[in-house]
Amino acid sequence: MGSTEFFTRNDSIGIPNDKTGTLMTGVMHVFTAIVGAGVLNLPYAISWLGWIAGPALVTLFYVLSLFAAILLGMCFEVNGMEHERYHHLTAHILGRTASMWTSVGSDLDRRALALRRTP
Repeated sequence: MGSTEFFTRNDSIGIPNDKTGTLMTGVMHVFTAIVGAGVLNLPYAISWLGWIAGPALVTLFYVLSLFAAILLGMCFEVNGMEHERYHHLTAHILGRTASMWTSVGSDLDRRALALRRTP
């Protein structure tokens, strides 16, 4: 190969695939997504619930996270069409207009979260 300009193409959606991720970068992305500020504060928050409700709530968080991961994994391929990015998935399933409003809502939520965490 030798060329850094080599791109593979996914014929099902016609988008160039220039991803260069490895297993290690994937593991690090998942690790940083899971171990964030919320998880560092979670033991303190759960300690207020006690020995019964605390572990039960942690188990509930695990089950909900696993369910969300399974749903996203199932959405990778819908009706024989592979989606490489989340916005392609929402545009295919919801339509272009609903996908745009979903993106706007998600962006507003992130901005509101940033404002809430600003001292």
